[in-house]
Amino acid sequence: MNSTLQTPLAVGLPVAGTNLQSAKPTENFTPLRALLVEDSRGDAEQLLRALRQAGFTVTSERVETVPTLKKALRRTGWDIVFSDFQMPECTGMETLAIVHSSKLDLPFIMISSVGSEATAVDAMRAGAKDFLLKDRLERLGPAVRRELAEAAARREHRKTAAALQESESNFRLLFEQAGDGFEVFNEQGRLVDVNAVACRDLGYRREELLDLHQWDIDLQSRREHYAETFAALAEGRASNTVESVYRRKDGTVFSVEISTSVIQLDRCKRQLLLVRDITERKRADARIREQASLLDKVNDAIYVHSPTGMVTYWSAGAERLFGWTGAEALGHALSELNVLGPDPDGKRHRDLNQNGCWTEERTQQNKLGKELAIFTRLTLVKDGSGQLTSIIAIATDVTASKLIKEQLLHVHVRGHPNQAS
Repeated sequence: MNSTLQTPLAVGLPVAGTNLQSAKPTENFTPLRALLVEDSRGDAEQLLRALRQAGFTVTSERVETVPTLKKALRRTGWDIVFSDFQMPECTGMETLAIVHSSKLDLPFIMISSVGSEATAVDAMRAGAKDFLLKDRLERLGPAVRRELAEAAARREHRKTAAALQESESNFRLLFEQAGDGFEVFNEQGRLVDVNAVACRDLGYRREELLDLHQWDIDLQSRREHYAETFAALAEGRASNTVESVYRRKDGTVFSVEISTSVIQLDRCKRQLLLVRDITERKRADARIREQASLLDKVNDAIYVHSPTGMVTYWSAGAERLFGWTGAEALGHALSELNVLGPDPDGKRHRDLNQNGCWTEERTQQNKLGKELAIFTRLTLVKDGSGQLTSIIAIATDVTASKLIKEQLLHVHVRGHPNQAS
């Protein structure tokens, strides 16, 4: 027989023909969804009264056979299971086994008319959270509150553990799929984990790297300074990004940029290094410096600015022509330096976009107030995908040539007065 119960102290007698009955919420009472495995309706009502007196508002269902118990367990939302120890259709120990096999983390309290200490011990060993006698329910309220609190703690622990597992899975995915090398060192400087990129860049198998220390591959790392450096990083007293030189298994070396952080891994402090091979960047920087030194020998002013008008390169010729030093110009907007005229009608912008270049000659003043005639040529620079990356400007001082041209024109007009008219 399957029936439902409701504490009379809460709402009166059970409503006939329903499967699940709820007590009306009462202020300061704790809601409780209880599954009762009990063949005696009277004993079930006694239990519900005791729960009500202990401060619970109970939603309950009573079952007394294995099939109805299994059916009830498939409905989620139960907070606790109470079971009689001895019933005609099944025993409390069988009920306990069924609840455990459901994989539901439900507190299970055995309640019996008779029982010995040995019976209680056997039930607790099998997984029951408590064993109470039906005529001695004064411990019922504290026992239920304790088990609800412990169940909530277990749920929170599982939630935290799942979040941690997800975080570790995401970290491992990032770790292995990153385009740069990842290295993890313990507080003694020994490698405890590396990704595939680090193995490839250093030319070692993973198991070989895990036998090494930081100073075996980093030429700037020192065994005697490692502990101090580790502590400084953990306390934020050391730079997190540095450049260094790594040595491969074959003895060759390459330049790297290292970004370091101290993390908690397996309950221990670990040093996590993101290592980027910057060999090509170093070579490119060297080429740029070489080209820049050549540009500095050119009399023309050469400068580069971003699409938003921010100066990113300023040659020595630009310093001489406009009077602004590189330190004053770099990182500043062109509008602050007065090196280009205004573009009120947008013609310069349109010409640049349509033709990829633009020219202008105008008279302007440099930083020192000297008036100059300057001829400027702008050229767009795009990347491989056609995206605009920068604009190169070459500015030539044409003041002297313009003056000579005007003087020649003046002489010509004086010698041919009729042409002047």
